[in-house]
Amino acid sequence: MLALITVSSGAFTPGESTNGLNFDAPSAGVLNKAAAETWSGVGLAAAGTGTTATYFRFYDNDYDTGASPTGLRFDGAIGMSSTAELQMSVTTIVEGAPVVINTFNYTPPRS
Repeated sequence: MLALITVSSGAFTPGESTNGLNFDAPSAGVLNKAAAETWSGVGLAAAGTGTTATYFRFYDNDYDTGASPTGLRFDGAIGMSSTAELQMSVTTIVEGAPVVINTFNYTPPRS
């Protein structure tokens, strides 16, 4: 993990709603970041002096990171172009440096 993103870089405790990310109401089957929120964090030690972020993983509020048949999560692509599901103006994450999510548009797969 290169960064943990919360609302305004606030502390997050699994199972608590404080600083957890929210979405606006889905539109045409697309999840969008809540427009009123700033999604941000700080680069973690794994980022070192600079690592390019290429994918993301979202967890539900319980933040169950281990192997689990019931843990809710989904992955997607990070990029700087408008085609990326999670858009960042800079995709290089550096330990201790701010990380801001500018745009998030995710279309869940349909079965």
